Amino acid sequence: RRVLFRSGMLEPGDPVSAGEPVGRLWFSDRPDRPPVEVVSPVDGFVVVQKAIPVTEQGDSVFVVGVPIDRTALL
Repeated sequence: RRVLFRSGMLEPGDPVSAGEPVGRLWFSDRPDRPPVEVVSPVDGFVVVQKAIPVTEQGDSVFVVGVPIDRTALL
């Protein structure tokens, strides 16, 4: 089953809030099916966004980075 991911809403480096849309999925085998909105699960910054729209189940379509305090790493 092929799915197309399109963003156009946010770019890498943009801040994002939990629940905010980051893109949509279109189902090429079901043109009658409306697109499904993909939302951010957390507050953070868009770090990675899939560049090639064709995707399959299980593919990562975006990554949100969450700022942490530097001391938490030490």
